Amino acid sequence: MTGLAVVLALVVAQRLFELWLAARNTRRLKAAGAVEIGSRHYPLFILLHGGWLVAIAVFTPWNTPPNVWLLGLYLLLQYARVWVISTLGRFWTTRIVSLPGAPLVKTGPYRFVRHPNY
Repeated sequence: MTGLAVVLALVVAQRLFELWLAARNTRRLKAAGAVEIGSRHYPLFILLHGGWLVAIAVFTPWNTPPNVWLLGLYLLLQYARVWVISTLGRFWTTRIVSLPGAPLVKTGPYRFVRHPNY
């Protein structure tokens, strides 16, 4: 298996796990009275992210070795991604879901910046 195939497979696995986690959190939030905003655009969000992965698979030659610097930057950014997801915990979804009366999250990266959905 080429380096590109390994990286692509790991990214796809990560995204599928995140979709599962987001769906679980969304169901729980809605059951608690949360409201989803902009649900009609969600299929486009999935299409965009899926299309990005398909484009890499289709338009990148399979024998191209991964760029070590870009791969390192990507891995560093994944730590930030995990930080965000773990900070938001049960409130993290891939959708815009708001639970009335829920306190603002002010830990993790949100000590420094306000979450854009607030």
